[in-house]
Amino acid sequence: MHAKLKEITIEKERTRIAQEMHDSIGHSLIALRMHLEFAENMIDANPQKAREVLAKAHNFSQKSIKELRKAVAVLKDQSVNSQIELEELLTDMIESLETSGNLKFTLKFDKEVESGDQDMKNCIYNSVREAVTNGLKHGKAQQFLIDINKNDKRIQVVVEDNGKGCGQIKKSHGLKGIEDRIDLLNGKVSFSSEKGHGFKLFAEIPVRYQTNAKKMEVV
Repeated sequence: MHAKLKEITIEKERTRIAQEMHDSIGHSLIALRMHLEFAENMIDANPQKAREVLAKAHNFSQKSIKELRKAVAVLKDQSVNSQIELEELLTDMIESLETSGNLKFTLKFDKEVESGDQDMKNCIYNSVREAVTNGLKHGKAQQFLIDINKNDKRIQVVVEDNGKGCGQIKKSHGLKGIEDRIDLLNGKVSFSSEKGHGFKLFAEIPVRYQTNAKKMEVV
């Protein structure tokens, strides 16, 4: 019995590590690729602009290395993001992507969401990041709407893009990871898409407040 429990625990940890690395590295590589592709397309028509984007790509690669180190630290249970500001993380992500020159983001953020606990905000950030990565990688989207708002009992999260969409959604490792994260917080998530009409994530997560180091209040 003890051996079986240990095996299950190890398997869950492997899954957690795989998901964390997939999300962190996958997003960084997609963003870096977009910077390089934009620079390549501009190299003849506007060499100066291409050089500027390449410089930004270099800076972004350095930032990505730092983000990867943070992800590894989280896997070691170090409190790197113990007091994250969700809006700041989202804004940083958006700014790093918009420097590629051909992406447009609209962020609507209810500041009341910051009152939630860190696990909830980490879940929202990682889910939004993965939805954006999915839109860039599979949908070739160029415009994104990110809308995060809070009512008395729930946080609502919407990520919508103008990508090529699809008739039938095949849940990738990343989308399944979003489902798993939100399910852990007793939330619900749905994905919708139509061919030629982009992709949409809609999630609802119960509001969770940090009351002290060991006790959590769920509304």
